[in-house]
Amino acid sequence: MAKSEEIAFKGIAQAMFARSLYVAKDGYAWVAKRPEESTIPDTDPGEGPWLRERLPTFMPPENAIRDPSSRDRQNPGLHRLFASLDGNETGIRAFAKKWGQLGRKSDLELGAGGYAESLSYWRRELDHMKRLIALWELVRTRNEEALSPYVRWTPQPRQVSIYLALREGKLDPDGAQALVNSLQLVCPSDQPRPPLLARWRGIAEIVACGVEEHPYDANLLADWTDGEGRGPARSFLHAEVNRQLKGHVDPVITLPDKEGAVGLWFVPDTLLASLYVFFALELGGQLLEPRECLAEDCRKVFVPASTKQRYCTSMCRVRADAHRRRQKMQG
Repeated sequence: MAKSEEIAFKGIAQAMFARSLYVAKDGYAWVAKRPEESTIPDTDPGEGPWLRERLPTFMPPENAIRDPSSRDRQNPGLHRLFASLDGNETGIRAFAKKWGQLGRKSDLELGAGGYAESLSYWRRELDHMKRLIALWELVRTRNEEALSPYVRWTPQPRQVSIYLALREGKLDPDGAQALVNSLQLVCPSDQPRPPLLARWRGIAEIVACGVEEHPYDANLLADWTDGEGRGPARSFLHAEVNRQLKGHVDPVITLPDKEGAVGLWFVPDTLLASLYVFFALELGGQLLEPRECLAEDCRKVFVPASTKQRYCTSMCRVRADAHRRRQKMQG
């Protein structure tokens, strides 16, 4: 297989995965109260307002599988685009208008009130994706010093844990320390995971533990040196993405095309699962290397769809072109 730097997203995506596309034709609206007899995601915490499909809704056929390499929907960094949202109602609604709702499944039996998702549901999933991508950036760039507040080692028993906290959408070392001070993570790790701590918007989890009575992924410890950050952080990231994908991606064999070729697709059941498929592809080195947008007023890190792409969006490219023209006119 050629190096990832030499392969455009379109060449990778074909025969790998597709996703069902469910975007309400009439768009979405925020409502203060949950519509009566509406269907919501199983894991929705249920704190409104609620983003609902405008009624009546006209959805694509339930069996419509969309090739993610199609021009109008080509965005291998969709997971990063999602994580860049501020979490306000306007930005979330704009994202849903183009890509759909996070938990909308193809086989839902909708109630009389249609389908709706709460703002708290979107913000929870946003926070989680922000934490994971921010941690991955530190791993990807080999920044051991910056990883140290979030990857904690203890000697007896030998144990390594992850503490992640957000402040204004970014990893917060002070919040991570507050989690360390507030929680005592002890093996065995078959106990319930610590609840999400709203104050620090954080999570804490044991990655590996060598206690003799109840070892937990203790074999991993042999691969790491004490104090190392990248290995445990990457192990945590892979485990978390796998957890998000489990039970949400199904294999589908397509009918033969005009040339008789049959495709094998792996189809996520929701937009949220699709986002984690993209993240999994990035973790596996099957996308182009992330790069910084060249627009001076942006500089976001994005996953390019081709080796020629230098701006994260067409808007950034247009702004940068206009800026260059102004500078040229001014001499």
